Amino acid sequence: MFQYRSSSARSSVRRRAEVANGGNGEQLRDSPDTAEALSALFTEKINVIDARMAELAALRDDLAARIGTGCPLRAAGQAGP
Repeated sequence: MFQYRSSSARSSVRRRAEVANGGNGEQLRDSPDTAEALSALFTEKINVIDARMAELAALRDDLAARIGTGCPLRAAGQAGP
């Protein structure tokens, strides 16, 4: 279930994200057109998220194929004892 965060919690998350991403917030403050810079940054982040979601979907599919094989190291499609 989604829970809304307080503004101080959002600020904390935003600060952690800036630090984790190499201080992109500071770079944006100095950019001449922050709306354009934000759009480019968001597009880049969406691409990263989409790539990660694709990786996770492939991992999920692989794990689902291994259900019932007994040993998780056995290749998908091989029956377990």
